[in-house]
Amino acid sequence: MELFSRDIDSIAIGRFDGFHLGHQQLFSSLLDSGGILVIHRDSDKYILPPQFTDRLINLPIFRYNLSDIKELQGKEFISKLFSDFPNLKKIVVGYDFFFGNGRDCSAKDLQKSSNCEVEIIDEVMIEGISVHSGKIIELLQTGNIEIANRLLGREYQIIGTHIHEQRIGGEKLVPTINLQYRNFISPKEGIYLSTTILDSREFNSVSFIGDRKTTDDKFALETHILDSEFRGGEFNEVTVKFKKFIRANIKFDTLADLKVAIEKDIEVAKSYI
Repeated sequence: MELFSRDIDSIAIGRFDGFHLGHQQLFSSLLDSGGILVIHRDSDKYILPPQFTDRLINLPIFRYNLSDIKELQGKEFISKLFSDFPNLKKIVVGYDFFFGNGRDCSAKDLQKSSNCEVEIIDEVMIEGISVHSGKIIELLQTGNIEIANRLLGREYQIIGTHIHEQRIGGEKLVPTINLQYRNFISPKEGIYLSTTILDSREFNSVSFIGDRKTTDDKFALETHILDSEFRGGEFNEVTVKFKKFIRANIKFDTLADLKVAIEKDIEVAKSYI
């Protein structure tokens, strides 16, 4: 996160909890020395956790914690904004932006009260769907990953660390890489066509997320690399990008039945590549 700066000539303001196509529309309206002001609200789960935002956005990122500003009246918020960014020539917000104590001031109030240009970006629609974080979360949690990705303008990803757990996969089923992660919203439990990035190397993969109902019933995110040149190893960071939902998570009577299903999942995944 950047310190507040006199060099910033324009700022896009919002929660920006997903960095989806609606947010990107705001960013595209910034001037040459623009930045992003995130109104940060603490949460256990995010489409994109705050610690990873700078990987997707090549702009200065600033933050106001909602708890610090929620009691400010509208005029006090505007005063703080120009105190922190004294050379603002332009502010960009969405049509549904509200501010001030009780959210009693709208984007149009900001437009009337600011001594610089304020651009209000209209609702962004993709295939008749309004692009906003709540809708994307709903799509992720119902397995509509392809539509969620279209609204995001990228493939939904979870970033984590490589951990070793049961080892049943490599011994009795198929070899997998297990991830430990936090703060990301988990998509619907099941099997996905995916892309897995292992310390900057990218591979085609098929991934499972959910409770391991046939074995220990513990929650896991596991990915099986499909590329034949993959030779395994230890990895500092693992990223799984979800591309297509293949099937829901179900319980099998035996490990042999599970292995047959996994082999079928792999064939389905390969057919989509």
